Amino acid sequence: MARTPSAAHGTFDASVAGRFPEFDSLSDVAEVRSGEDLVFEEQFFDTEDFRLGSHGIVLYRRTGGPREGWHLELPDGRSAVEPLGSHQSLPASLTDGLQFYLRGRQLVRSADVTVVRRIALLIADDGGELAEAADEHHRAEPLIADGGPRAWRLWDYEVREPSNKRLAKELRTAFAESGAEPGGRSSSLLTLAASVPRVTRDEGPAQRKPGKVQRAFVEYVAELLERWEQLDPEVRLATPDSVHKLRITMRRLRSCLSAFRKDLDPEAGRELRDELQWFGRVLGRVRDAEVMRERLRGRVESEQAELVLGPVRRSFDESLGAEHAEASRELKDALGSERYFRLLDGITELVDSAGEVDGKWATKATVSGVVRRDAKRLRAAVKTAEGTEGTDKHDVALHDVRKAAKRLRYSAEAAAPFGAKKAARLGRRAQKIQKTLGEHQDSIVTAELVQRLGVEAYGRGENAFTYGRLHARELQLAAEAEARYDRLRRKLSAKLGGEG
Repeated sequence: MARTPSAAHGTFDASVAGRFPEFDSLSDVAEVRSGEDLVFEEQFFDTEDFRLGSHGIVLYRRTGGPREGWHLELPDGRSAVEPLGSHQSLPASLTDGLQFYLRGRQLVRSADVTVVRRIALLIADDGGELAEAADEHHRAEPLIADGGPRAWRLWDYEVREPSNKRLAKELRTAFAESGAEPGGRSSSLLTLAASVPRVTRDEGPAQRKPGKVQRAFVEYVAELLERWEQLDPEVRLATPDSVHKLRITMRRLRSCLSAFRKDLDPEAGRELRDELQWFGRVLGRVRDAEVMRERLRGRVESEQAELVLGPVRRSFDESLGAEHAEASRELKDALGSERYFRLLDGITELVDSAGEVDGKWATKATVSGVVRRDAKRLRAAVKTAEGTEGTDKHDVALHDVRKAAKRLRYSAEAAAPFGAKKAARLGRRAQKIQKTLGEHQDSIVTAELVQRLGVEAYGRGENAFTYGRLHARELQLAAEAEARYDRLRRKLSAKLGGEG
């Protein structure tokens, strides 16, 4: 959908520039012709508090002139255009990816803009067009901002042959030398957003600067929120691996909030941790179905053809495909829910408010204490699992060890930026245990599923031979993973305590 920025085209803010450049002296330009002057209308859309404009995002509807349609321009230079269609409704293909910013708020017309576009065509010796440069005068009538009409000026160029980088560079230089600066509608429309009253926090008396650990906390959570911002539209578009990446981001946020639970508002902090856990589980159901489907497909494909008896793959695809579809619907509903938007608002508010100095914040010693606490929990889980060997409770106990290792891993990752130097190393050790027992758990769960589907196939009169082979293979893989864990346990048990 999105058009990727390139050197072949560019837009400059020329509101304070001088005369539109002459292009006769540019490379290979034999003639500069005046194109037809165009007049067209643009309707801009935003929330009442300019959430899109404040993030450098522009959404507008153009009628008349070139490129009629619905336009979306993103701050990184990407853009997308959808046809006007026969109605005025905003295309979901453009707005779905903006929900991270909108968070349930309605889009309204924020401004009506009239554009007068004067075109210069750069012609080569053979009469072909090398490039088009344009001088646009914009006059806006704000619809939700205070004040009267606004005006600005934009210059843009488009080189017909993208490989002609020299001409593109000379055009950029000509614009810059005339006083224009790189920019587009987003920078111009920020003048509209600036006039909208904002809800500001009463800062009270002058405050001390936040301490080192407090600053690191704000920076770390802000970094995770930015990562969330990048992944939200990717998850909505079902981009490969995006669900997995966002799930990890939820875990890291929750671990960070858990590590600093004593420094945050108790009720708000607990609610955020609970909601992060909720959304992480929604993501987890999609991810687990994806992984299981690919795992079983791989198992069937690795079998010799003569050993695959009956519609085994179809059985796996139908069962796990239905499970994945149901989990995906649940995720779609969650992404459009007020609950999800409240969670986003809560984390955003946390970043804004945590920068204020209010009481005594955690120190390096207290951060390290959180990691030691989780290391103690892991040691206890390991000891409990040792006592269940040879019983039907052993697999569950190993899964508890995995969960404790995962908790230690993420708390150690969260603590590392705050000065707990040994935390990163401890986190890597916990990750090894988590990964190994994750492989064990995957095999146990897969074996149970294969057994259930095999019984169902047998009940339908199908040959269950292949299911039996796959079941035995998963149990073998589980045993191998447990053996690797035993080696890790003996090697790392002495290193799991007292490190911070």
